[in-house]
Amino acid sequence: VILILSLLYAFIRVPNPETLEAIVPKKVEGEVLSKTFWLYTTFSFITTLGFVGWPILSYHYAAKGILSGAEIALFYAIAMGVDGIVAIAIGLLYDKFKKKKDSEHGGLMTLAIIPVVSLLIPLVGFTLPSKGAAVLAAMLWGVVMGTHETIMKSAIADITPIKKRGTGYGIFNTAYGLAIFASSSLMGLLYDVGIVYVVILALIAELVAIPSFLILRREALRN
Repeated sequence: VILILSLLYAFIRVPNPETLEAIVPKKVEGEVLSKTFWLYTTFSFITTLGFVGWPILSYHYAAKGILSGAEIALFYAIAMGVDGIVAIAIGLLYDKFKKKKDSEHGGLMTLAIIPVVSLLIPLVGFTLPSKGAAVLAAMLWGVVMGTHETIMKSAIADITPIKKRGTGYGIFNTAYGLAIFASSSLMGLLYDVGIVYVVILALIAELVAIPSFLILRREALRN
């Protein structure tokens, strides 16, 4: 109800939100999705493919007797707390980079944190069987999730023309959803074969995501 009322209030106050954006000449803005957008979507797909989801982490902790059911719920709450804090911090950093580079694409530099931190999650979560390591893994997971939920999705608005923004979000969210589905399915299957294969999958995906990010960065800075 609160969400509906908030949306209604926003609609009444700003019935035409597109007027809040600077109008870019048609010939400058273009009406097609840019190369930067496709590189961005590719990078997001790859790094999300290597992102270890909380369900498989919690299953591992329960199966190995590392955490009790109550502790798993508590650690998830910790992860969500980190998620909230990081969301604010990374959002501010994103805007700071945009201002510093004087470019709508400048904020994309903050995405570098995603594959780097995602690399650490399986190493800490699956190879160190202790509650301390589980806490650290939960916090790292919260960092990545907070970044996914904020700048990874909001950046689409900065790299797509207004007339193609809906299409851009649709394509991106489809790719993101497929990556989550593929990641969860593959890691679930590989877990039954051996935990080491889950770690290998995650590491390979994130190691591929890093050069993918560098290619994206070069294209974004060029534009």
